[in-house]
Amino acid sequence: MAFEYAIKHGHFRITTLHKTNVMRLSDGMFVKACRDVSACYPDVEYKEEKLDSFCLHATTNPGRYDVLLTTSLYGAFVSAVCGTMSGGLATVPAAAYGPKAAVFSTVSDYGYSNHCRSEDDCVVVRMPYEREPIVNPTGMIRAAAWMLDHAGMVFAGRRIAGALETAIQRGVRTLDMGGDASCEQFTDAVINNLESPILSDGGGGGGGGDEKCCHTSS
Repeated sequence: MAFEYAIKHGHFRITTLHKTNVMRLSDGMFVKACRDVSACYPDVEYKEEKLDSFCLHATTNPGRYDVLLTTSLYGAFVSAVCGTMSGGLATVPAAAYGPKAAVFSTVSDYGYSNHCRSEDDCVVVRMPYEREPIVNPTGMIRAAAWMLDHAGMVFAGRRIAGALETAIQRGVRTLDMGGDASCEQFTDAVINNLESPILSDGGGGGGGGDEKCCHTSS
């Protein structure tokens, strides 16, 4: 799935992340399977790297990576690192692809990261004098755009992505993104952009291009 996904979206570099120096049997089998599959895709540049080395280089030179292929366990770490670097986990969409179905979601849940065990483990942005967390809907909206694209509704997906990016570029941002908009205000701005004639052709806001996200697959 990872190689098919990469080619479909115009990416031709895949890096497999592993810890074969510690998990010799399980990760060894995983890496061998990746090598065997990579041989069927000669047009895709295939590399392997240890997980700890990736964490070092990703924070200093993220441009050296394109599509990341790893296990579910390591994928949780990778998504947290890459999501934080790209603006916070609330801004990052998530997708799980299978041969017959796909599930789309966000790595953030009501202001809390799914990687957090409790509220005390997480940084939650709150409005002054209120106890309700402010939800950043960016990740969920991007996930919806991905879902439409996967379902073959590419035009609709790009319109939503374009409306979202236009809102951000115009300065409409939630507190965790350095703004003061509530979840409702941010969403209303995206909807208003969808209704704008500028986006009627699917353009505007750069939404038609590839997003700079790290995709993990197992």
